[in-house]
Amino acid sequence: MKGNSHPTNDVSLNPSGNASIRDVIDRVDVSRRRFVQGSVSSVALATAGGLTLGGLVNTVSAAPVAPGLGFPGIGFESIPAETRARNVSVHGGAADAVVDRVTVPAGYTAQLFVSWGDPIVAGGTPFSGTASETAAEQAKQFGMHNDGMHFFAFSAAGGGLSMDRGLLAVNNEYTHEELLFVDGQVGSGYTLAKTRKSQAAHGVSVLEARRV
Repeated sequence: MKGNSHPTNDVSLNPSGNASIRDVIDRVDVSRRRFVQGSVSSVALATAGGLTLGGLVNTVSAAPVAPGLGFPGIGFESIPAETRARNVSVHGGAADAVVDRVTVPAGYTAQLFVSWGDPIVAGGTPFSGTASETAAEQAKQFGMHNDGMHFFAFSAAGGGLSMDRGLLAVNNEYTHEELLFVDGQVGSGYTLAKTRKSQAAHGVSVLEARRV
């Protein structure tokens, strides 16, 4: 999306004192090739030592990637997973479960901005809470399951790009059919109406964002 007001849009707008993701990428870019080369060497050594893929999978656990092999790390403090005890006799599985909570590093904050089902088009209605919306109603609401996004800043009054107002384009990567429909039914219960609603919840959602 380029034009007279947006010549490149390849600009980081970060008024905070925290490092932006672009800063992080720039910081590790120089050593990335050395890290990859070192990783390949490690894999070769592991293979030579007789480690099978199955054995590797069984021993892998989630953990921060420590600096090493020419890789200095990405500059964030690691955040240990928050867990709480579970009643194994009731729930089964592991004794601990990861807490369903967003956790960010010290100095950062996370705040809910927009959710699936929020109206983003004139005439849109708030989410019912029961997933009873039709495809036409979903088409006027924010979609499901986001990943990539980009902020297209409006022109600032004094020139340049505004850090306070613009268009936020968000990729709705996929849909969760069991949540998207009232009956949660897929497979043989999948109808054309459900297909249309799934399509409406998938794709790209665009909304105006402003600092207040």
